[in-house]
Amino acid sequence: MDKKEYGWDRKFEKHFINANKDLLDGRRGTFQITKHSQSGNYYWVFKFSSGKPRTKHICPVLPPNIEKEDSFSNCCNVLAEKLNPTFISQNKRNQPIHKLIRDFIDHTEDRKDINQITIDSKIKSIRQFSEYSKQNGLKINIIPDGKLREEIRNYVLHLTKRGLKGKNRHGVLSKGTIKLYLQNVRYFLDWVCSRKDEGGLELFVSHDFTHKYQTHLLNTLIKTPNRNHLEKKFSTSSYEKVYKSCLKKIRRIWIDYCSTGKLKAIEDRNGKVNQPQTVGTDIVYFISVLQLRCGFRISEILLSFRNPSVYEDIGKSNEVSSYFFKQELDDEEQWFLKIVNSKQKSRTVPVVDTIFSKSPPPNGIPYTYVPENNGEQDYYLTHIVDVIFELFPSSYYTFPSPNLHTKNNRPYSLTYYQSLFKQKCVIENEWSRHGINCTHNLRSFFINYWMYTGMSPTEICSVTGHSIDTMYKYYVRENLKSKFELFNNTPQEDLIKSFKETKK
Repeated sequence: MDKKEYGWDRKFEKHFINANKDLLDGRRGTFQITKHSQSGNYYWVFKFSSGKPRTKHICPVLPPNIEKEDSFSNCCNVLAEKLNPTFISQNKRNQPIHKLIRDFIDHTEDRKDINQITIDSKIKSIRQFSEYSKQNGLKINIIPDGKLREEIRNYVLHLTKRGLKGKNRHGVLSKGTIKLYLQNVRYFLDWVCSRKDEGGLELFVSHDFTHKYQTHLLNTLIKTPNRNHLEKKFSTSSYEKVYKSCLKKIRRIWIDYCSTGKLKAIEDRNGKVNQPQTVGTDIVYFISVLQLRCGFRISEILLSFRNPSVYEDIGKSNEVSSYFFKQELDDEEQWFLKIVNSKQKSRTVPVVDTIFSKSPPPNGIPYTYVPENNGEQDYYLTHIVDVIFELFPSSYYTFPSPNLHTKNNRPYSLTYYQSLFKQKCVIENEWSRHGINCTHNLRSFFINYWMYTGMSPTEICSVTGHSIDTMYKYYVRENLKSKFELFNNTPQEDLIKSFKETKK
C-alpha cells in the first residue's frame, strides 16, 4: 500500500523525528503501513532502526472521522501522544478495578518492609473493595473522570449497611473497621498513581481520595453508637471468675491426660468422635489464661516459637516475634516469653502459673510433688508452658495450625482464632457480661486487675510494653468497688469524731 495516498511525506517524517528526539530516545526509524493478519485491516506503525522495541503500533490507517489525506498527520499526533511518559492507553483506563487489585495484592505480599500481620490485614480489607468493585462494574477510569469520590462515598454507605438485615447483627462493621478498609483503598489508589520506579503503576498523576475526604465521610456517614458504659467497667470478681473458669477447663483436660496418657477425644452432638487426640477448640482457655495472667497481645502469644533456636532460624526481624526460654533465677529454672519488635519494642515477661493434677504427668515432664498435708490429698503441679508443649503437637510454634497435614510448622490462624474466641468465650460462655468482647479486652483486664491490687503503673507498663499515657487512655476501666472502698477507708464516724475533738 502506498503511504503517499494517506498523506505521508518524507520531509514531514524527517521533521517529526528531529522534533521528537527525546520521545524517540534518540533513535531513528520510518513510518510504515502494515496489514493485520487476522482482521485484514491496515495500521500505521513506526519501525525503529535499532534498540527495543523495534516496532511501535500506532493506529488504524483510517480511523473514524479522519479523511484519507489527513491519515499521516493523525498518525504523527497519536504516536507523539503514545510516546509521552504520561500517556495511558484507553485499554488501561478501562481496566476493571478488581483485576488491578489482584496485582496490588501480589505487590503487597512481596513487601519486606512490613510484617506479615499487617500484610494480611491489608489484603483482607482491600478484598472487600475488590468484591464491591466487581459487583458494581467499577473501572479505573473513575479516577480521571472525576467520579472517584462519588464511588468511594457509595462504598462507605454499602459498608454501613452490612449485617443490618435479619436478626443477627453481629456483622455490623464498626467505624474503626470501615476506617481501616478506606485506608487500604487509599493505599491501593496511591499505588496506581505512584511512579514505576517506586513500584507503582503510574497510570495517573494523582487521585482525589484524600485523607481529609476520608475523615469527612467517616464523620458524616457513620453514626457513632452509644457505648454501653458497662463495657468500660471493671471488677476484680469478674477477672477472677473468668480466670478460674479457664483454669478449670485446663485442669480437667490435664487431669484426664495425666491419668490416661492421652487426650480425651472430642465428640460431636451425636457422640461421634470427630477430633481424636487434640485439644481442639479448648485452645481458647489456654491462650486466655496466658493473656489474663501476663497481659500478652494475642499476636505475641499465638505466633510464639517454642524455643530460641527456632526463632533464630526462621524468625523475621521486621515482624512481631516471640519465643519461650528458661533461665535460672534464685537457683531454679523459670519460664519466660521473650517478645521482639512488638509495636517497635521488645520485652521479657515471666510465666509462672502451674496446673494441678491428681497423678504425676507422663513422659518425664517436670513437676512439683505436694505431699499430703492436714488431711488434704497429695497432688502434682506442672508448669503451664510444659503442659502446653505436651498437649499441643510438636512444631516450630507453640500453638501450631490444626491443619497439620496441609500447614506443617505453621502457626494458628489469627483470624480463625479471633472468630473462635468470639463464638466460644464471648457468646457461649457469656464473657460479654463481664465486659469482654474480644481478645484484646483480656489485656485490659490484666492491666486493671494488677493496678487495683497494688502494682505500680511503671511495673505494669514494663510487662505490657506501652507508655503510662497509653495505658490510662485506652485500657484503664472504672472500678466502682475500688472507689467505694477508697471512701470507706475514711468513715464518716472518724470525720465527726475529729470534728468534735477540734471543737473542744
